[in-house]
Amino acid sequence: MKEDGDNKNDCERNASKRLLKHLSEQYKHLKPIIIEDSLSANGPHLKWLKSLEMRYIIGVKQGDHSHLFDLIQKKNVSRGSH
Repeated sequence: MKEDGDNKNDCERNASKRLLKHLSEQYKHLKPIIIEDSLSANGPHLKWLKSLEMRYIIGVKQGDHSHLFDLIQKKNVSRGSH
């Protein structure tokens, strides 16, 4: 929600960062596995999770991340797998 003086509502990415930071501080004794969708499949977010020492599973679709799937396909072909 917009607070006084803000021009726009907060975004999901910023809210996620606040939540994950809070969880990492509140529950240091736990080793959570964060499960997120393809919105979170980007370098800065993955680095953020690593900096918080959190493990993660990120679901991605080929249509959303075609470059990633192309790289995986090329690696499989170079290994002789299909």
